[in-house]
Amino acid sequence: MNKKEEILAILKEIIDPEIGRDIVSAGFVQDLEILDDKVLMRLVLTSIACPLKDYFKNEITKKLKEKFEWIKDVEIAIDAKSYDVFSQRKKVEGVKNIIAILSGKGGVGKSTVSINLAFALSEKGKKVGLLDADVYGPTISIMGGKGKIIFEDDKIIPYERDGVKIISLGYLTSKDAPIIWRGPLIHSALRQLLFDTKWGEIDYLIIDLPPGTGDPIISLSQLTYLKGGIAVTTPQDVAISDVRRAINMLFKLYIPFLGIIENMSYFKCDN
Repeated sequence: MNKKEEILAILKEIIDPEIGRDIVSAGFVQDLEILDDKVLMRLVLTSIACPLKDYFKNEITKKLKEKFEWIKDVEIAIDAKSYDVFSQRKKVEGVKNIIAILSGKGGVGKSTVSINLAFALSEKGKKVGLLDADVYGPTISIMGGKGKIIFEDDKIIPYERDGVKIISLGYLTSKDAPIIWRGPLIHSALRQLLFDTKWGEIDYLIIDLPPGTGDPIISLSQLTYLKGGIAVTTPQDVAISDVRRAINMLFKLYIPFLGIIENMSYFKCDN
């Protein structure tokens, strides 16, 4: 084999966890070139915002430098396929509407809003599910009460309280265990919680997202169809500044913006 064939053979060891195919067979590796001790390539993904892009870049660089001593530098340009970047989205079986609750800053009461909204809709006679997608700080498992999630026929059976079906990683991990996950693991976890859960017939699935504009909301927008997003903030300037970024992110991801809730608000009298 020549050098290019040897490189492609090594790159075939890198598997996309989402589709179960290697990055060469999937057509991600394009325009591979060798210039002396440098390897150049274009990595064509489904989206520029693909949560796996850093994982792929790191794995490619690591494997090539470990295998071939003559490679001193690996240059990877990220590109996106020209077709709709959201074409892989699927509907969650039995779920009519999915609403994401997000914020730019932590500590603004996003989880409190999520659980109150879920139970308020339930009291109005709607069938409701509540998914805690805040993988780093899953507090819905505390607010929702002590529950238990069981597995049946390769499906996750959510904990149900007062008619609301609740899924949280807090029910699956020990109380003090940190969840130290990067993008690919978060993407896989969200996919499993969405599609491997036996939701039944649900009018509204409320998703409590972690603060910020990172992997979870990007993955969610690529996995399924969202009815819209509700942003939560507090009156402080720092929270308002961050929530503006979160709202603009919704527009960039083509998620309808449903409104903003100013939590912990107050009225200051003139006297």
